[in-house]
Amino acid sequence: MITLFVTALTALIFSLALFLDGATPTLMKQGGSAAALFLAVPAVFISFLAAHSENVSTSRMLVPLRFMLVVCALLLFAMAGSLVGQLRHGPLVLLWSVSLVVSVLLTLLLVLGGSFTRIAPTEQ
Repeated sequence: MITLFVTALTALIFSLALFLDGATPTLMKQGGSAAALFLAVPAVFISFLAAHSENVSTSRMLVPLRFMLVVCALLLFAMAGSLVGQLRHGPLVLLWSVSLVVSVLLTLLLVLGGSFTRIAPTEQ
């Protein structure tokens, strides 16, 4: 559930940054202060990775979900880096668009995966 929230939030952040009127130029002008915000979000995501005492099989089952959390954190880290590095508008929009597509695909993967496990027949 947390991973679904994180992937959807990442997709929302990239969607707003790309499609909200005037958001991209404003973020580019703000640079460091906007980047600080986008660096704080991955730190929170990574905190979800802190493993509780769990057995080996549970830990192995959670690897794909943890991988998705790391991908989302890296996407937002790249967003912050593109602002601090003052990436030009064209490459910045390309990076953010690819990040949006990746985060949407991760969200859909989680939603569809959850749907298939709910409709799968259970053995009795």
